[in-house]
Amino acid sequence: MERSEFLARVGTAQAAAILPDHPSEDPGQWVPDLPDVDLVGRFIEMAGKMAAEVHTAPVDDAVGELVERYGAGNYMSWDADRIDGLDRLPEGLRRITTETPRGAEGRAEHNAGYMDCQLGITGAEAAFAETGTIVVRSGPGQPRMASLVPLVHIAVLRKDRIFRSASHWAADPSARMSEGSNVVFITGPSKTADIESIVTLGVHGPKHLHIVLV
Repeated sequence: MERSEFLARVGTAQAAAILPDHPSEDPGQWVPDLPDVDLVGRFIEMAGKMAAEVHTAPVDDAVGELVERYGAGNYMSWDADRIDGLDRLPEGLRRITTETPRGAEGRAEHNAGYMDCQLGITGAEAAFAETGTIVVRSGPGQPRMASLVPLVHIAVLRKDRIFRSASHWAADPSARMSEGSNVVFITGPSKTADIESIVTLGVHGPKHLHIVLV
């Protein structure tokens, strides 16, 4: 791509506030030529190495077990029709809305309520077998807060959405790079090693990541 064309696309995207679509032509060398592997098996292995826990039980059963394990009472989630296989939630859960009030006082009270949110339930756009990473896209009915605020994040992922790597996903037409307000690559729970190079989980986001395969 010529420099002028690249800059023109950037300018157009800025003006429209959306990401430009990736080119339809085969990117060729940008997709690594890797030997075939069991994508599901490799993803489970790599996600485990990144301190994420992968579940293969039915979604409702897996979510119910995790609610009991963590004693969760309050939760945030995507809309139910955007989470594959989720038909019901255990009784006693209270959903915390992500709709922020307009007034300053109401907004402060609303934000303070996030401190009591133990559980976030989302879908997942895709996953990468090589790194155990999931892709979470936010937008209407898919609030970003659900994957960033709670202590425990449960992501429901279809097995056929596991790609070998980020490059393989980006080259696929289903990647829909221009849609949604935000795309996050999540590899294991939130972690940092800023203090004395000691890895600490849950400082900037969820401390526990659970991925339920459908």
